[in-house]
Amino acid sequence: MKIEKVLVKDFRSHEYTKVGFAGGINLLIGQNGSGKSSLLDAILIGLYWPARPKDLKKDSFLRVGGKSSEITVFFEKDGVKYQIHRNITRGIAHVKYFENGKWHTLEINQKKVRDWMEKMIPYDVFVNAIYIRQGEIDAILESDESREKIVRKVLGLDRYENAYKNLLEVRKVIDSQIKGIEAYLNSMKNIDGMIKEAEEDLKATLKALNDLSPKIPALRKEVGEIAEELKKLDELAEKINTLTSMEKEKEGTLKEVRAKISGLLSSIEERKKRLRELEKKGERLREIKPQAEEYRELAGFY
Repeated sequence: MKIEKVLVKDFRSHEYTKVGFAGGINLLIGQNGSGKSSLLDAILIGLYWPARPKDLKKDSFLRVGGKSSEITVFFEKDGVKYQIHRNITRGIAHVKYFENGKWHTLEINQKKVRDWMEKMIPYDVFVNAIYIRQGEIDAILESDESREKIVRKVLGLDRYENAYKNLLEVRKVIDSQIKGIEAYLNSMKNIDGMIKEAEEDLKATLKALNDLSPKIPALRKEVGEIAEELKKLDELAEKINTLTSMEKEKEGTLKEVRAKISGLLSSIEERKKRLRELEKKGERLREIKPQAEEYRELAGFY
């Protein structure tokens, strides 16, 4: 990526400033407070606002007496020229590319432009590989701390090391998946034999089906006859159940008749007994009847 030009309007101390960058080393020279750092911040804001950088506040952008803060960054990447324009105050943004002598719009909208730039060059890559903000070089040159720590902090090496560790973990997972796939492929080496065996089974099944097909009408007829027989058996079973029920009912009636007969027999025996007693009394009466006649005659004499 090569930044070619920056335009700023009503941004901090800049009413309107246009700065072009040539190939090689470019120096910004000026007194303290003249706006050198503001130009560098304008590059970051122009490319990655509003998500980054987080330590810069929108309220500090507008120049005193200015109407709206605007930033336009022109850059080239992979042989294509681009421009990103932002009106920070009004929340307007667009990105364009140059082709056939004309600028063509790619994206419009603060968020869409920011997302496009993140895909083009991620913010972390830009600030660690392309751009170092004011004070970070001083920290490397002047800090009493270990330069290794300062360099790691400025360049964000810890994040890359963490990313590398995560990459190793991902690689382990991928290697495991590769081994699983290789094992599966090894198990499928005999796939041709398995397919052939399956084809043989299919042929045998089709042959059995073809052999059975002519028999289907006869089997259907037989099934129909069996169904008729089953229907008759069901009807017979229903009749048997009815007769069984009637038999139980008759058995109950027979028990009642037998009980009545038993009662009548008992009554007959009782009457026969009484009759025999009466016959005995009649015989006794016939025996004493002559004597009774004599008693009557004798009673007439008195």
